[in-house]
This record gives sequence, C-alpha cells and structure tokens, in this order.
Amino acid sequence: MPVDTDTRAAPQDLSTLPESVVVPLRLGRRAATAGRRVHMPKGPLGFPDHHNFALADLPDPELAQFKLLRSLEDRELVLIVTPIPRNSAHIADEDLAEIAGTVGISVEDAVFLLVVTVRPKPDDDGLAMSINLRAPIVLDPATRLARQCVVRNPRYRVKQPFSGWI
Repeated sequence: MPVDTDTRAAPQDLSTLPESVVVPLRLGRRAATAGRRVHMPKGPLGFPDHHNFALADLPDPELAQFKLLRSLEDRELVLIVTPIPRNSAHIADEDLAEIAGTVGISVEDAVFLLVVTVRPKPDDDGLAMSINLRAPIVLDPATRLARQCVVRNPRYRVKQPFSGWI
C-alpha cells in the first residue's frame, strides 16, 4: 500500500544557502557543509513550513548510526534519524520503490532515513528509543531533495522499538 503521492515540487535554489553551517548541539558543535544540506519542499510531518535542513553527524563515534537533521530556518528543530540498511526486511522492497518514486529516483539511488524518538522510560529507568517505520524520509543524494512519506500499509509501526532492529 503506497505512500502519499503528491506531485514532486521543484527544489529551491540551494545556491542561495550558506556554503557551510555550524550546527550547535548540546553534545558539541558540528559543521554541515553544502553537500550535507537537504531541501524538503513539503517539510517533515508536523513541520510544513520548514524546508531547508543540514544533515550532521553526532560527535560520539559510538553513535555513528544516527544523524541529525536540523532545520536551517528554526535552530530548535532537530530530528534524530538513522538510515535504513540496504537489504533491510523492515520495509518491503515494493514500498521502498514507491517511496523513492515520490522524489523521482530508483530505490537503488535513494537514501532512506527513519526518524528516531527518544523518551524517558515510564519507570524512570533510562531511555527508550523507537523508530517510525510508517513515515520514512527518502533522500535523493544527487539533488539533495527529500520528502517524508506516509506508507499506508498498517504493518509498519510509528513507534517500532529500536532495540535490536538492525
């Protein structure tokens, strides 16, 4: 069951954005160069007015599987994301192909990111992490155009526990 199929919006001229931005984080400052900028014409879910982002690494090498997707319009908006590993069984190939089609590329050329949510555990015993399998972000690395797509298939959970998923 496919995804939101609105027509592809033309990307903004990314040359008007700064060549490099520094992403200040509680965990340290990270530079995001022009090659790490991402344009989301429709914005991520819940943030339709935010279109330009920087993709930054976390400073801790042990957290290398996570990236930060930070709004260039609102310094407070930062999403934690993780790439879907190639040949992952978590989202069916046909659904990934349809998602990739929303930005006009093949599944082989696409990068898929999942939004990660970190919450305190109810019993105050550390943190719980989940990933949103229902609404992945697809990125065309050549154009830096991205889109968050809702997969209508109910088999994908919005709050899939992260533990042991990769």
